[in-house]
Amino acid sequence: MDDKKIEPIITIGLPTYNGEKTIRRTIDHILSQTITNFKLIISDDGSTDSTIKICREYEQKDNRIKVIQKNKPHGWIWNFIFLAEKSNTKYFVWIAQDDYWNPKFIEKNIDILETNPKIVCSISDVQLLGSNIKNYYSNQKESNIVKKNSKF
Repeated sequence: MDDKKIEPIITIGLPTYNGEKTIRRTIDHILSQTITNFKLIISDDGSTDSTIKICREYEQKDNRIKVIQKNKPHGWIWNFIFLAEKSNTKYFVWIAQDDYWNPKFIEKNIDILETNPKIVCSISDVQLLGSNIKNYYSNQKESNIVKKNSKF
């Protein structure tokens, strides 16, 4: 049996702020991925609820998870950039604190990238859930929506 450690192929960046209502489900979906050689970096931007406690519980149970806590908020844009800069793997992806992924999400997207060298990014279909879906679509302009059959 080979005891060689498998290096992560992808970093998952999870920016969070006061996400206690959804963060457990999001982390559980990440941990259920069929690709297991990932690292998850959670950047908490000064949450005032139990978000950081929840994230630390997961960090204690799984060595692929690293939690970084800010004492005061820096803002969501800063948090996203911070996470991207922390990545040192071949691939990187963000996940929002209320996103949920199919268990094959990472596997399928990495497969596309690995088998098509001219493709530089990949994302699956997105299904919006929740009470704000009508507001989201009614506020979108035609030019901001990428059509499914668009040519790049």
